Amino acid sequence: LKPNMEYSRIIKTGIPATATILYMTETGTRINNQPLVKFEVQVELPGVPTYTTTTKSIVSYLHISQFQPGAKIPVMVDSKNNMKIVFLLQGDMSHSNALSNAYPQQVEEIKV
Repeated sequence: LKPNMEYSRIIKTGIPATATILYMTETGTRINNQPLVKFEVQVELPGVPTYTTTTKSIVSYLHISQFQPGAKIPVMVDSKNNMKIVFLLQGDMSHSNALSNAYPQQVEEIKV
């Protein structure tokens, strides 16, 4: 429950940014038969030098091709700790607060 609450908080109050996937690996954990994947990403946050961080995310087998090294993914960065990020996925579009400050390019990427 706590990780879900934190995820929701970051989606609603985070800062929009873009992450480039550098490396990914399965953790061996499955949630609803979907793999939990560990990512190392390079984050491009306006006004901050580019930096590297890691995150974990459940990735549907249907979308795994979108999460390969080199892919640019819209993310929300925790406003309290910029090392914490969450991928901004299509299902997150229901969180209008999350998209109110998103860059137009990010919104278009989400729609695809």
